[in-house]
Amino acid sequence: MRFIKSVIGVGLLMAGALFMGVSAVLADTSSQSTTITLSVPASISMTGLATSYSKVAPSGVTTRVDNQMTVNTNDPLGFSLSLTYGSANFNGGAGHSFAASNDMVSVCDATGTFCGTGIAGGNTSPVTLFTTSSANASDQFVIAHSIAVPASQAPDSYSIGITYTASAN
Repeated sequence: MRFIKSVIGVGLLMAGALFMGVSAVLADTSSQSTTITLSVPASISMTGLATSYSKVAPSGVTTRVDNQMTVNTNDPLGFSLSLTYGSANFNGGAGHSFAASNDMVSVCDATGTFCGTGIAGGNTSPVTLFTTSSANASDQFVIAHSIAVPASQAPDSYSIGITYTASAN
């Protein structure tokens, strides 16, 4: 009987040691730390401008052509919008043309109702239309072209290329 108690005692002792060893293995841990760094670049985009606009403009009459657009930027200093004419003239066929300075360009609210003071068109170098001073997720506005077709202008289809550029400040 004593022998059986000894075997049981040794067995319990070994089981306990084994359990302690497993517990010690399970209690071990390992840790690491990391840092996440995000670089958010400045961004600016322009949307809404149609590829072309067409309108009937009788001679001797000022005709308004509206270009709706949206500028998005995350630049904390805002953006500047400029335009550049591809030519100093509206050009038609058979040598017909009239000065692009007959185009008065104004920046208006998103409805096109309230417009600022116009500037004369025809500049083949960039001209700043307006500048914002803070980031705005989305600025919507209308660029209004009020084009005074000369009274003696020959019938034709006249066109001019205009480039709008939004630049972060």
